[in-house]
Amino acid sequence: MTGPTSPCGTLRESTTLEKSEVPDFRSRELAIAGNFFFCEVCNLVCEYGDPLWNEHQSQLKFHKMKRMFLLRCSRCKKVVVDAYAEYSPERNQFWCKNCIGDVGYLKFRSAE
Repeated sequence: MTGPTSPCGTLRESTTLEKSEVPDFRSRELAIAGNFFFCEVCNLVCEYGDPLWNEHQSQLKFHKMKRMFLLRCSRCKKVVVDAYAEYSPERNQFWCKNCIGDVGYLKFRSAE
């Protein structure tokens, strides 16, 4: 045998990340400004650990709770909800719908 093996087969010899991957990952993490929960039945916004959130987890399990993220637009730097933003893998950035509308969707998805 030439390399280390696992129950699933041969492992890769190199498991290090390329230098270009690390800043990209950090830039996505920096775009997330916060998160909260939204109940679609009550039309309620609460944070993890709030008494209302605990009540929904214990007694109101039939209510639909959504986790929402607050994202910072990389172009205009405004904070928007994740439903109002889109991620471009080519740019590795989140943009708000206003900026995408200003520039155009095809230009948003290009690497320039």
